[in-house]
Amino acid sequence: MGVSPPARTWRWAATPTRSTSPSPTTEAMRRLLHWVIPVGAMLCALSAQAGSLSVMPVVVALSAHKVREAITVTNQGTERVTTHVDVVSWTQSDGKDVFAPTADVLLNPGVFTLEPGQAQVLRLGWRGQPPLDTERSYRILLREVPPAAPAQRPSGALPSQVRVLLELRIPIYVAPHQVVHRPEWQTRRVDGDTLEVRFRNQSNVHTVVHDLQLASGSGAPLGAPLDVHAAVLAGQERLWTLPLPKAGAADLTVDVRADQGHQRLTIPR
Repeated sequence: MGVSPPARTWRWAATPTRSTSPSPTTEAMRRLLHWVIPVGAMLCALSAQAGSLSVMPVVVALSAHKVREAITVTNQGTERVTTHVDVVSWTQSDGKDVFAPTADVLLNPGVFTLEPGQAQVLRLGWRGQPPLDTERSYRILLREVPPAAPAQRPSGALPSQVRVLLELRIPIYVAPHQVVHRPEWQTRRVDGDTLEVRFRNQSNVHTVVHDLQLASGSGAPLGAPLDVHAAVLAGQERLWTLPLPKAGAADLTVDVRADQGHQRLTIPR
């Protein structure tokens, strides 16, 4: 087996900016799919809502100057829904999310019931200690509470329907006093069939990577893009693999689409 060619690395210049409270972009509704986690093995089609519940906003952006936010949960279904709400701290380790109890964020109410068409406003407040050097991240967990068991069915009878309970995970980001963007990308051919794309987030805020598109040297897409929609927290890294074309084209690129913009990476031969 031959020696793998050296990896190629790209660094974007550090760009310190004054901290602001970013509002959700037009991508926010699309990113909701990433935060909706089905409970159990059954999956259902999702749009800007999960089951019968819709939530706005889908991303909570806080800062030292904005420590409170209101979230509206609406029951767009035809049945009563009871929901339990909690807030956990959110970190990452080895590319995986880690959640833990926290007292940094107060949220009220913790449990509520909505009739069809009704809405509930959740009010939250961050009580951490600014200024922050690095962004803090949390998740709001909205879990549908199972309805009361129906009247006893005859022995051996099957239920008329199976209800899928869903959990929504809404991210909360608390901005540092000064934001520095320093993302670092690296590409490497593992063998003749596979390409590794590694992202190291050297920024002090998170980055959301939307998708990766393998392309020819002229920029023509090769195959379908790899949908990622992954939030990489400050100081963390992620690794993705892409299949290389069988033709063995020498001049290839990877187009990266992220919340910080678009970047084209060349691939070492």
